[in-house]
Amino acid sequence: MLCVALAGCFNPPVFEPQGGQPDAVGDGSVADSATQPDTVAQPDGVGTPDGVTQPDTSTGNEDRRPYFRVGATYASAPFDETGNAQLQANLGFNATHRKYPIPLFVQWGYGSEASKVDGLVSAGMSDVAVYLIGAPDGETTAAAGASDESAIPTNLYEPIWLNAELCQINPENTWANHVFQIMQEHKNRVDLWGVWVYPDGADASVQASWTTQVPAQGQLSNLKNGDIFSYVRMLRIVHEAKVCAAPETRVTPGILLTTTFLSAILRYTDQPGTGGVTPDYPKSGGAYIDAVQYQYVPQGPSQSDPVADALVQRVQSLRDTLSGSGLQDVPLYITGYGIPSDDTVSSPSGTAVAANGFIKSVLLGWAQGLWGLEWRYLTDGSSSGTRDPTMGMYAQDPATPTAEPKAVGRSLQALVSAIGLDAKYERAATEALSLPNNVKGVAFTKANGKKAMALWVNAVFDEDGAETVTVPTPGGGGSYTLWVGDNSSAPLQVTDGSLKVSITSSPSYVVED
Repeated sequence: MLCVALAGCFNPPVFEPQGGQPDAVGDGSVADSATQPDTVAQPDGVGTPDGVTQPDTSTGNEDRRPYFRVGATYASAPFDETGNAQLQANLGFNATHRKYPIPLFVQWGYGSEASKVDGLVSAGMSDVAVYLIGAPDGETTAAAGASDESAIPTNLYEPIWLNAELCQINPENTWANHVFQIMQEHKNRVDLWGVWVYPDGADASVQASWTTQVPAQGQLSNLKNGDIFSYVRMLRIVHEAKVCAAPETRVTPGILLTTTFLSAILRYTDQPGTGGVTPDYPKSGGAYIDAVQYQYVPQGPSQSDPVADALVQRVQSLRDTLSGSGLQDVPLYITGYGIPSDDTVSSPSGTAVAANGFIKSVLLGWAQGLWGLEWRYLTDGSSSGTRDPTMGMYAQDPATPTAEPKAVGRSLQALVSAIGLDAKYERAATEALSLPNNVKGVAFTKANGKKAMALWVNAVFDEDGAETVTVPTPGGGGSYTLWVGDNSSAPLQVTDGSLKVSITSSPSYVVED
C-alpha cells in the first residue's frame, strides 16, 4: 500500500482492547520522583503583532467555527497523490494532514512539498494539518550516524530571536530557524502546526503518574532524549515562530494519546530541570497552544448511541482538563476515531454500528463544541491487529479513485449532501426540538441560510429502530427534502406547518429547499 498522504508517513499505534478506554492508563509508580514546580505558570498567552486577528475559538451560543473538520488520520491508498485526493474528495472530506520531517526540508528546500499540498487543497482538502518532527544530522540528539526522527533537536535552548520585535530568528537555534523558514513558505497552505507525533507514547503505568509527576527523560518513546520541559520548549518555539511567520494559523501538540500528558503541558514551563517560572521561562505550555488534537478510539459500548455518548463524555473530560488553565474554548479535534465493520471482533463493531456511530459522533460532537473528527483509516487493510483492518471508509485496495465507499463512507456523503460541513449548529433550535424520548436530533443552519435538522431513533440495544415523528418545519413555510443515510433523498409533504417523517437508527436529515 502506497503511503501518499504524509511526507514520510508515520505508523499508527495499533489499538487492541485492554479492558478500558484506549488511552486509559493503569496505576503504577514511576522511578523518577520529580515533583511539581513550586510556582505554576499561568498560560496567559503571548503577544501578537499589531493588526493581527487571532482565530476566534468561542463555543458559545453562536457557532463561530468556520466548518467542522473531517478527514482520515491515516490516509494510505494504492494510488498516487491525485488518486488518493480523489478518494477523500468522494467522501466529502475537507481536511487532511502530512508529516513534515525537518530533515526533508533542510535537504530539499523549505518550499518542498508545497505542490503536493496544493494538489490536496485543489481536490477539496481545504484544511491542512502538518506535524513538525525531527532534526537533520549534526543537529539531533540521536547517536552519530543514526537516523532517528524521534530524537529531539540540539540547540533548543539557544535564544529563539535575535530581535523578536522585528521577527529576526536566531540562526544559532537551528531548529527554530528551520521551523520559521518552513512557516514562511507554507503559511498560506497550512492551518494547523502539530509539534511532533504522539509525544506521549510511553508505558501505560508511567503515563498514569503524569497527573502529578514529571514526564521524564527516558520515559517517552517518541520523544527520545527529551522530557516535558524540552517538549514545552518546542511548543514555545513553534508558537513564537507562528506569531511572526504565520499568525492566522494555530499550534497544537502533535496528536496526544493521554490527558495526563496534556495536564503536564499545562503545568510546566520550558525551564530545564524543574519547569518552574523564571523571567526567562515565564509561561507554562498552555500559553503556546492554540488547539488540541487527541486520539480517541471507541471501546466498550456495542451500539451506536452509547458510542457517540462516550465521545461526548471524552470531549467534556478534555474540556475540563483545559478549563483549569483557562483554555476551555481552544479548538479541540479528535483523531484516530474508528469502528471496525467486521462484527466478529470486540465491540463496538459491525457495518451499521460503524456507519451510525461515526455520524452520530460527528453530530453530537459538533453540538458539544468539537471542531473536528477524523476517521481512523481511508481504506481497509491499512494496519494489522484484530480490530484495525476493517476500519476503512473504503474496502481494501479500491479499484479506482472513484470507487463506491463502504456504508460508513456513504453515511458521511449523506451528511455532506444534506447539511454540509460548513453549516452552523443551532443550540437554541436544538434545545427547542420536541421529540419523543427515544428520538434524538440536532438543528443547523446551512451555509446558504436554509434550515435543517438531523433526526434518528436512539440505538441502545440494536440498530433497527424505526419511528414516525411529526416536527415543525424548521424554516417556516416552503418545501423540504429528506436525506437518508445511504445518500439518497426524497421530497417531504408539508401539512399544517408540520412534517411527518419516518426515521430509523441511521441519522436522516430534514432540509429546507
